[in-house]
Amino acid sequence: MTYKLNMFRLKEPLSSINMGFYGYRIVNLSKEQDRFKILNRLRREVSSKLNAITVTYSPKEGDYILALNPKRVPSKLEIDNFMLNLEIKCDNLKEYVAPIKRMFYELTRLKLEYHGFWRSAYNKYYSLSPDKTIRGKFDNYRVYRGVFFRYEVFGNFSWLVLDPITRVVVDDSLWTAISKMGEKKIKSMLEEEDRYVVVSQVRGGVSTLRVHKVLRLRTDLRAGKDKVIKVGDKRYSVKGYYEEYKQLPEVANKIDTMEPLIEVEGGMWYAPSTAHLVLRTKDLKEEMDEIKNEIFLTPERRFSQVKRFLDVINPLHIKQYPLIRFEFLEDSACFFSKELESPDLRFGKDKSYNLIREGGFENYTRFFKDKLRKCGTVKARVRFSPRSRIALAYPREFLTEKHVRKFYIDMRKHAKAS
Repeated sequence: MTYKLNMFRLKEPLSSINMGFYGYRIVNLSKEQDRFKILNRLRREVSSKLNAITVTYSPKEGDYILALNPKRVPSKLEIDNFMLNLEIKCDNLKEYVAPIKRMFYELTRLKLEYHGFWRSAYNKYYSLSPDKTIRGKFDNYRVYRGVFFRYEVFGNFSWLVLDPITRVVVDDSLWTAISKMGEKKIKSMLEEEDRYVVVSQVRGGVSTLRVHKVLRLRTDLRAGKDKVIKVGDKRYSVKGYYEEYKQLPEVANKIDTMEPLIEVEGGMWYAPSTAHLVLRTKDLKEEMDEIKNEIFLTPERRFSQVKRFLDVINPLHIKQYPLIRFEFLEDSACFFSKELESPDLRFGKDKSYNLIREGGFENYTRFFKDKLRKCGTVKARVRFSPRSRIALAYPREFLTEKHVRKFYIDMRKHAKAS
């Protein structure tokens, strides 16, 4: 039987791609200076001057700014009293695997943002418009579809890995919820447990969305009166920030002067009318199957989403850097197997149980609870070869991506220690 993977190989080997790396060493960067901040500022400046995608590179011999296929290649650069000398010329991308992976990430983020996607986390992006709005048992919900992308390099090829992700938010804004249930109840709901909101904002003149963790609902402050935002020497209310500073009256007019303020992580403030509550996994327990089916997609629907986002990313090319273009195969990687058998699972000191023989698939949660209660966690040290390639399969109804990712990181540590 053939199994499709959510991995897509670069068409050409890295060593055959007709592009060059050019590295500028920063001559006079001292250890006493804020190295990380300066390197990133210089990276941006070099990118602008050479019209090329750039990354920092710091081997033992010094700090460099690497540029991929720049329009021009001067032998020296001077930026903010820092001297940069051209010392690396390389036309084999395979020699710089870590920098090229970072460039793939940067190019992908730029392309997704160009197409209007909004960032949830470092490599997780969602479409600006909801895929659909569905009616649930307790509320109406907006369903946002997105992609979690990453890059791997095996041998001489780079691989693009795509996972479809879903974010469900309440259709009503928090200001509407406050008008229905009152400030006291919404304040309690937001502050008693970790809650997240999707907020509307304007960045670079473009409307977009962002996920934030709520700290407090400040019912003692008002969106049109209290000046909580500082820009330079001036302070603005949330409403005034859009009206006076951003010169966006169409945004400001949607904010009621008497709205309380939402304080989120990072020291930012939002009006409840611009925020929608994110649905948690545990909120689904009593919801309708139609809602659950939009989150826990069938393999067929998941792969259709993978192809959807591949079509957005591939080819990896943006107008800003016309000399850079990478193409990935449209057919996903596959592997062949007659049968995938469930492994024996170890508990305690020397107990092993097979999921099929124990009927574990019929009630996954009960199986694990019973065995852990009876035998405890595995006591023997687990070892893996660093050369092993291991695929993790897990039921999304019972385990979150966060749990599985932590398990994956633990496995990598075991492999390195073996």
